[in-house]
Amino acid sequence: MNDTCVESRARETEVLIVVRGQAPLAEAEILLAHARAAILAGRDIQLDLRDAEHLHAGVLQVLIAFERAARKRGLKFELTGQSDSARRTLALAGLASWPATELQ
Repeated sequence: MNDTCVESRARETEVLIVVRGQAPLAEAEILLAHARAAILAGRDIQLDLRDAEHLHAGVLQVLIAFERAARKRGLKFELTGQSDSARRTLALAGLASWPATELQ
């Protein structure tokens, strides 16, 4: 059984990163490792928050940082799904329209 809330799946040209369940601060380091590997491999990133129940602030910081890092390297970053809880958390953090289509 996989105890982590974060997993990644390599696809043809991108990496799908899935965050599900409770994503506490301890998951931020795991998320960072998955994101770093995808960026270093030069793969576009798809993020699925469809089954995320809670996103700790540290996890949000990692998500924002790796979205910016991916875009700076010319990689696509796409949010493919989000739960109502994830949507509310992003909105409360001032990220209702995150990720933006272009870097500010």
